Amino acid sequence: MSYQTKLTTSALGVLCLLAASIPAKAGFVGNTVSANYEWPNVGTILYPGGSAVIPAGGTTFDLSSGGVTVDVTNANIVVTFPGGWDFSTAPKTFDGIVVTDATADIIGVSLASTNISGYVASDLSFDGKDVYINFPYPPFASLAAGASVSVDVLFAAPEPAPIALLATGLFALGLLLRRRALSSKP
Repeated sequence: MSYQTKLTTSALGVLCLLAASIPAKAGFVGNTVSANYEWPNVGTILYPGGSAVIPAGGTTFDLSSGGVTVDVTNANIVVTFPGGWDFSTAPKTFDGIVVTDATADIIGVSLASTNISGYVASDLSFDGKDVYINFPYPPFASLAAGASVSVDVLFAAPEPAPIALLATGLFALGLLLRRRALSSKP
């Protein structure tokens, strides 16, 4: 086997190991996420929370000048009403928080905890990019100060990093070249 073939095979092996050590990611961290209070239907923003790239420690969105906070970490959303909240009892199809991550692949949500009597998992919904935390009337006309809902978000398993796929292909090519070099020797 030539020196060049040995060097290529070794370099490809190292590249493969490095690529395999890059963790695959599924969650909000590193993604641009927005949080808004929407009423009387989804798509009508009553209190915009803006958007932010979610760091490892999470981010807090302040909606309605501190009337509602939305804490977003990698796979959890906590909605808190620090001073309590009065909901409109007018006809509506949605009254609550929408958290959006356009690059996510959300496959489930579950109610982690709440101190709001009567809040149930069926008040939550999702699609691939959005989590909907609704406060339907009835039963919700008002909430006491400090009322909160914690929602766990489940993401699809991430696909292998493109560099890992490339490295694996190059490593296989290197092995093929090595095999050919060995079989062509007299």
